[in-house]
Parts: sequence; C-alpha cells; structure tokens
Amino acid sequence: MERVKFKKNFQKQFISETCKKVNLNLKQLSTQTNVNYNTLKGYFQERRLMPKNLALILATMTGIKEEELPIEKYLPSNWGASKGGKKGMNVLSTKYKQELIVWRKNNAKVIAGMNKKKIKKPVINEDLAEFIGAYLGDGTLTPYFVRITGDPKYDLPYFLYLESLVENLFDIKSKINITKKNILNFTVSSKELCNFLHFDLGLPYGDKIRNKSKIPLQLLKDLKILYSCLRGLIDTDGFVGGSNNRLKIVLTSHNKLLLKQIDLLNLNLFNESYKTNLEISSKLKVAEYFKKVGSSNLRHIIRYLEGIKGNFILKTELLKYYPNYFYIKVPYLDP
Repeated sequence: MERVKFKKNFQKQFISETCKKVNLNLKQLSTQTNVNYNTLKGYFQERRLMPKNLALILATMTGIKEEELPIEKYLPSNWGASKGGKKGMNVLSTKYKQELIVWRKNNAKVIAGMNKKKIKKPVINEDLAEFIGAYLGDGTLTPYFVRITGDPKYDLPYFLYLESLVENLFDIKSKINITKKNILNFTVSSKELCNFLHFDLGLPYGDKIRNKSKIPLQLLKDLKILYSCLRGLIDTDGFVGGSNNRLKIVLTSHNKLLLKQIDLLNLNLFNESYKTNLEISSKLKVAEYFKKVGSSNLRHIIRYLEGIKGNFILKTELLKYYPNYFYIKVPYLDP
C-alpha cells in the first residue's frame, strides 16, 4: 500500500480540517473510514505516514483534488526496504524471504525442473486480459508466484471470481488468505505461469512502477480484449462512487507510462486527466463505461447501480447492500 509524505505539519492539519468539514470527531472519522482509531490517531499525530488510499478518501470527503494536496512525494509499500538501497528482485527477495524459503522447501522438485506444475497456456482472450488488468492494478509478479492484494472486508467476492477465472484459464489452483496485517491476498504459485506472464507477455518481475509495466501489446489488437484488461485494472486499482454529489470513476496510478498508454489509446471513456489520475466524471460517461467495460467487483457494481439512482454509498455502508446484489452475474455489463 503506497504511503503519502505530506509537507511538514500538513497531515495533522488535513485530518483536522476533514473532521471539521464532515462534522465528526477523530473517533467518529475512524468509524466512517474503517480505519482503526489508534492507527488514525498515529496519522493525526504524524507518527506514521498516511496510506495513499486514505488520503484520497479524505480528499474526496473534503472536496479537495489530489493535485491540490501539498504532497512532497509518494512512497511504495516497501519504502523501508527501499531506503536501504535494495532494488528490483533484491527488494522482492527481502520482502518475501520467508515465503520463498517455504516455497522452495515445498517445491524442491519444481525448482530442479522436475515434475513442474503444468499450466494450460490460454490463447489471448478476454478472461486472460481481465486477469492481466487485475495484476497491473494491484499485483506483484515474482519468478515463483503472482499475487493480487485487496481489502478482506469488501473484496472476497471479487477474489472468489478471480479464483474461478484462473482455474478456467490455466487449469491451476490459487490461494486466498488474510495476513496478520489484515490484507487479503490472492496468490497463484506456479513458476510456469510466472514464466508465461514474464516471457510470453513481457510483464516485468518486481516493482511495476520502477520497471514501467504496461498493457501487453498482444491485448491492444482487439477492443473487447482491451476493455476486459481495463476492467481488471479499475476493479483492483480504481474508485467507483460519489464525489461532490457526482457519480464518477477514478483510476489512480503512479505508473505514468501506463496512464499515458491508456490515454493515447483514445478510447473516449475518460473525460478528465490529471498527473496521477484518469477520471470519468459524468453520469452519462460512467453509464457508457459500464456498458462497454463493466465490472466484476461487487463493490463497484453496487456503487454504480445505487449511484445512478442518486444514492452515493459510503464505504462503511457497503456491506449491508451485498446480500441484495449477490444475484449479479459477473462480469457485469449494464444492458
């Protein structure tokens, strides 16, 4: 999860102004944003850096655009390791050291090239493109596993969808688990799959921003396939919901090459572009997106279908709507 380094004393001021704007105290804001009170208190006292997604939520609540925030820089989730000068695969080896040790122990024959876990190599199709998009949004690729992270409170239905998608695509099992830090992980451990993504599709190992990951050229030749990739990307790294009583979709990324690539495709979907954002900010344009691209993430679908009725749901209200929408077949494309 990316961190935001604000100019000195602004993080405290930003949280304080948000409380005043929405007429909540710090404890109430903690409940509203689904952030542990002691954690939020730590951000308020500037004892720790605020996650980027929380900064964007508070900015939305106060009506401030991201580019208007006095941010010095963004730091990747592994910034502590990065400060020590570890880069690329060295960072991954440090970050996933124990996991790689266990993987090697459990798969010694795989490492030796014997009894390799075979995958079914799919042709380029919409399902593959959607999986690639999900990885580009919130994923990690190593030589041994590909992982996508999410929020355990809201993303389990989406991860169960990804589980079926991967099994149908590659004829291989995946694993869903929650870490001690309360992060939902979707992991596919297969050296052959990672080789396919890296060597056949050109997706780099390691940090996606530093290594300038982008949509593989093979996915750009067909519009439906490209739309599927975009669906996976926004389902993992996008926002759908209300802002200043307007329905909008926001794709936020610090991978400038990826944003530029999407912008240059001239898809006529996004109508606003900022330094780190591509946005769809009118009800008609959002409806057009859901007709052409759609979503497989239940929380995005709920916020869209409620939003077009003028009901802009807060994150803390989402779960009570889930039972009413479990009948939705995904990917959902608005007819």
